[in-house]
Amino acid sequence: MPKQQPSALSNRDYQIDNAKSLLIFLVVLGHIVEAWQNANPVYLDVYKIIYSFHLPMFSLISGYLAKNFVKAREKAFSEVLIPYLFWELAFSIGMRRFPLNLFAASFTSWYLLSLFFWRLFIKDAVKIRFALPVFLVLSLYVGSLPQVNEFLSLSRTFIFFPFFLMGYYISFEAKNKLQKYPFAVAFIAFAALCAFAVFYYEKPYPVHAGYAATGYTLFEGLKERVIYYLLGTAMSFFFIRLIPKKKNILTGYGENTIVVFLFHSVLIVGLKSMPDVFSPMPPYIGLPIFLVISAVIFWIFSNRWSLRAYEWGIGLVKRAVYMYDKAEK
Repeated sequence: MPKQQPSALSNRDYQIDNAKSLLIFLVVLGHIVEAWQNANPVYLDVYKIIYSFHLPMFSLISGYLAKNFVKAREKAFSEVLIPYLFWELAFSIGMRRFPLNLFAASFTSWYLLSLFFWRLFIKDAVKIRFALPVFLVLSLYVGSLPQVNEFLSLSRTFIFFPFFLMGYYISFEAKNKLQKYPFAVAFIAFAALCAFAVFYYEKPYPVHAGYAATGYTLFEGLKERVIYYLLGTAMSFFFIRLIPKKKNILTGYGENTIVVFLFHSVLIVGLKSMPDVFSPMPPYIGLPIFLVISAVIFWIFSNRWSLRAYEWGIGLVKRAVYMYDKAEK
């Protein structure tokens, strides 16, 4: 079990908040370029780079912040499952998608469902000897099972749990040791890995289902998943070295990423309904526009008004659930 540092866990880690801000911006940008990936190779390249590391990095950070696994488990229902239920209900109403299916996550909400399982299980997982290699092997194995798919986000839960577990095992001191490596070295290494992702992948590695369902033979699937783990891990560590440790303009936004993570999809769905708007534009015009749109969406859903609206909605769901539970008892 990693040694806990009270000072590191009781106060906010500005570097982690800064990383979360940049990652959630990349989530938004990634979903935008995904919609136009076939319009120009540059958009596809950006898409491949983002999807090579941003979800592994998010999972790693979630594990890093779950070192108090007793608290993580106790609050998994109120902080993770309730927001999942709220989003699924709001998304179904907004998109007029009925009947409501809570077993199939909508858009980005799969992460909440996976995070719920991770936080429930982390206390027991770390009791297993050599837990990280055990769950890496398990993830490689379940890729061969057709039953492990998008149902309850099981495929993504197994694939990203090793990253979550890795984050749990990383101590505050170990993270800070990364700062000893020269910034230029980390930048060059990260850029080289981005180039590898561009030239190696035709499309981002599929995480929603197993090998056969995504077109791989067993051997190909095992190889590709191992490469995904190696690439995602290396890019995550070099990425965190590039993130400033001091409080800055990004820090405050990193505290409220869940609202952006969930609700940006509403605007993305609207943008995807207009595929011909940006397709004719060359990438030196289209990509800056995508960056601006991403920044605007990021700002809209990360300001305090969006957070208050989200908390109000979550409060309604919590009261409804607790009232139902009390009535049942």
